[in-house]
Amino acid sequence: MSTKLVCEEYFGGCPQCGEAHWANVHKSHWCFCPHHRVRWSAGENIFSSWHSETEADWRRNREMLSQYREVKPIEMGDPIPMAIEAESSVTALLRRIAGQIGGAA
Repeated sequence: MSTKLVCEEYFGGCPQCGEAHWANVHKSHWCFCPHHRVRWSAGENIFSSWHSETEADWRRNREMLSQYREVKPIEMGDPIPMAIEAESSVTALLRRIAGQIGGAA
């Protein structure tokens, strides 16, 4: 399994991890990251999915999104900060291990 190092989300991703989930409130489409509790607008009336939702769905989505902080997402193709940091940490750890193994021989 490879780590995504850049955002692959068309409507942007979480500024920390690049993830994006979706929720509608009427015809407004919102992206959000439940891990970092952030949200951003994806636009209005772009997707038809809101037509099959109910007022109760929109109420739940509005309540959930109100608990999240609105942010500017990273754009598609932008580096994902957490992935870059994780890759650097793993690379450093592997170099340390390789040095210890090489030094023990």
